[in-house]
Amino acid sequence: MNNPYEAPKHSDSSYSSEEWESVTDRPAIWPKHLGTICLIMGILATVGALIQLVSTFIVPVISSATSNAGGDGGAFSVIEGHLVYFIFLHLLTLILGIGLCVCAYGFMTKKAWIGSIIHIWAAGKVFLAILTTVINVLIAEQNVQLIIDTNPFIRDLEDPHSFMLAAQYVGLLFGVFYTSALPIFFFIFMRDSKVKQEVRSWSGLKPA
Repeated sequence: MNNPYEAPKHSDSSYSSEEWESVTDRPAIWPKHLGTICLIMGILATVGALIQLVSTFIVPVISSATSNAGGDGGAFSVIEGHLVYFIFLHLLTLILGIGLCVCAYGFMTKKAWIGSIIHIWAAGKVFLAILTTVINVLIAEQNVQLIIDTNPFIRDLEDPHSFMLAAQYVGLLFGVFYTSALPIFFFIFMRDSKVKQEVRSWSGLKPA
């Protein structure tokens, strides 16, 4: 009589040898899903960076035309004053967008090098978030003054400068969280032991 507390042997199961192997050694499906997400976000980041980069080169033309027409250039004058920084940020964003597409390829085709590349990308993304925040903090005062000067409703507030400065910093804080969310996820996710074993197996090596 079979012991009810004993784990069933393979011969007692309803699976054939081929079916049993497919059940116990199924390929992981998360690389495909993660690769798809990376591809979508990578394409969006690349296209967005290209648009911003082109727009940055148009800014001096618009600012000059506005000044010739008797205006002060408004927001364009603020951007033009820090044009080099914005170009660098957009170029870095473009590189990271393309890099995320490369990571998508690595995940979807299960390349062992993805374990290193995704950490490099994540570190670059965090660096971009910090750098963007620092630059925006440096020009926050100019942005606040510009908004106050061009918006009568805000100008009539009791303390418009403090209000707008606080709003700028809150926006920057949310921006840091938003930009850092995906790289932080990768830092945590790729440290999981099962994930490490799976990625290691893509190189043909036995799991550690």
